[in-house]
Amino acid sequence: MGCIGETLPTVIAASRISKETTGSHQKLMAMSKIPAHFLATIETICTLKMQGACVIKNDLEAVNLWLAQCNVTPGTYKRYHIEAERLLLWTIIQQQTSLLSLADTDILAYRQFLANPQPTEYWVCSTRKTAPRASNNWRPFSGPLSPASIHSAFLILNGLFRWLAHSGYIIINPVPAARQRGDLVQRPTVVRQLSKDCWHEVKTTLENLPASTVRQSMQAARYRLLFALLYFTDLRVVEMPKISMGAVLSQLQSDGRRCWWINVVTSGGKTRLVSVAEQVIVELRQYREAHGLEALPRPGESRPLILPLTGAEKQLARGAISQMIHHILNRTAERLRKRGPDWHAQAEEIAGASTHWIHCDAAASAEWVGSG
Repeated sequence: MGCIGETLPTVIAASRISKETTGSHQKLMAMSKIPAHFLATIETICTLKMQGACVIKNDLEAVNLWLAQCNVTPGTYKRYHIEAERLLLWTIIQQQTSLLSLADTDILAYRQFLANPQPTEYWVCSTRKTAPRASNNWRPFSGPLSPASIHSAFLILNGLFRWLAHSGYIIINPVPAARQRGDLVQRPTVVRQLSKDCWHEVKTTLENLPASTVRQSMQAARYRLLFALLYFTDLRVVEMPKISMGAVLSQLQSDGRRCWWINVVTSGGKTRLVSVAEQVIVELRQYREAHGLEALPRPGESRPLILPLTGAEKQLARGAISQMIHHILNRTAERLRKRGPDWHAQAEEIAGASTHWIHCDAAASAEWVGSG
């Protein structure tokens, strides 16, 4: 399954979207193979509402960039593609707006729409067997979604909106706000991540690491950068050793803001862009200065992002990075144990956390606890 927009058929033609096009729209259409009237609507809406907010040009490009950076199995990618396409079609056709403008009320309306896609002639296949995408009979749905399917869809869309927010394309992820209203289907889950209180204790440890010598300063800065990467990005520990300084990319926006990404090469040889928060760049600057380097990486700089403290500037093993993480967790847990029995439960929670728990917490978090 390729990019969204390659073969969108008559569900668009059957909608209320205008069929007028312009020369620039037709030029873009030739590149993406999307019907001109659909592309025209997307471009018009985004041009009116974006006002240079990000280098991403429109909703279609934003969603396809998100799909391109998803390092998942083909089956999972297909699910991501389906849910993103459904949302994009509904946003343009039903709401006559852009992803940029969706609020929590729209998310709740979309949840109701998934349970009963109307009008059915636009959205639901008229036959049991799904029509080929190139067919005039193709529709995004075969019928209403079950509560479990709606739950699954919003897990995917939450990831999409989170990425769009980190990339600077939208201001805020509307899904959590809608979820707080209690109207979205949620399943009880086993929480396998550090609580905010635990994160506060970990950050206290990071802020109070010894730094009286050059080596200690380098080590403390490295720990803070490592945990900032874990907290603010969806980088996996297995990916970190292979990331070079030159993989840190940035783009100055028309409003003066600078957006940051890390270009990651996966184990399969594919690349994905990982959005980076400004807090990570602050830690990166301090980390590089502690190593006697200029504040920001140069384009193409080959030295590893996570450097050894001494010796050649070579990649660290994944095990070495995992040991750093557990060193801080164990150091935090030991400090809490010394406070007394009332703190032992929290100490055990921190000591027992895995690097995957931390990664999951990073993916669900929107702030650096106790930052300042």
